[in-house]
Amino acid sequence: MTTTPAATRPPTVTLSPDNVQRLKGFPRPPQDNGIGLHFHLDLRDDFITSTIDRLRSIRATWTLIYAADAQQARRAAQPCAAAGIMPVVRISKLVDEGFEPEPYVAELREPFAAFNSVPWVQVYNEPEDEREWKSGGRPPNWAGIFGRNWAHQADRIYRAGGYPGLQVLTKSAFDAAVDAVKAMGREEIWERTFFVQHNYGANHPPAYPYDARNQADNPGQTIVQDTMGVVSFLAYAAWMQERIGFVLPIVGGEGGWLFGAEEDKRYPKVERALHAQYHREMFDWLRTGVLAN
Repeated sequence: MTTTPAATRPPTVTLSPDNVQRLKGFPRPPQDNGIGLHFHLDLRDDFITSTIDRLRSIRATWTLIYAADAQQARRAAQPCAAAGIMPVVRISKLVDEGFEPEPYVAELREPFAAFNSVPWVQVYNEPEDEREWKSGGRPPNWAGIFGRNWAHQADRIYRAGGYPGLQVLTKSAFDAAVDAVKAMGREEIWERTFFVQHNYGANHPPAYPYDARNQADNPGQTIVQDTMGVVSFLAYAAWMQERIGFVLPIVGGEGGWLFGAEEDKRYPKVERALHAQYHREMFDWLRTGVLAN
């Protein structure tokens, strides 16, 4: 018999009953087990079929589809829905690249109807990364540009009947999006917004920054102070609670440990054994309900 250990530290955020009910209102896939994996980047028919087979083999109930246009998004999302796998669609556009999001919402209505849901559509990706800018680099006022562009496109998705998705890595980018939504007077957008986390861990262990080595070096340090760990979603939740008053649904879009990562010289390089061990522990969160920290 498996028993759940007692908590070893206070929670990073405490959800109010209203927040819990708000989260329960978002549709989920049937037999939702929290397991998901990024979809294949090649959306030709053979790859769609083989990727869905692989997703089913690990009992995945979620996937994130990166699509260059609305038709591609629908072609991949439709068979995912038929397999009971909830798709989240990321629009393949750069932060300073204009586009019309409404066709994505329109094309995805049918696949998402299988889950009694409206389309989940992520707008932009990692604005902190220079590769996500058409100009080939981030301008000095990048956070403000991102915030305004995201708020504008999120509002269009909201008005078209979809759920807009927000993805950032830093609090400055998050704050810029919140400020832009407020400047537009469109705070109701948050009622249907979800957050896409990229919880990469560098070569830090799953419990970082709460592991013994880091706590010896930085006593009392929390994930809010150093977000370079796979429990970074706890920090993102704290940002949301601070700025918008409640925690949005958090969906994993990317994350884990890159093979060969060795940024922090205090820890070993992530090679074959550690790569398997660390990812297994992260999947165990979903099996046991207990986080690494």
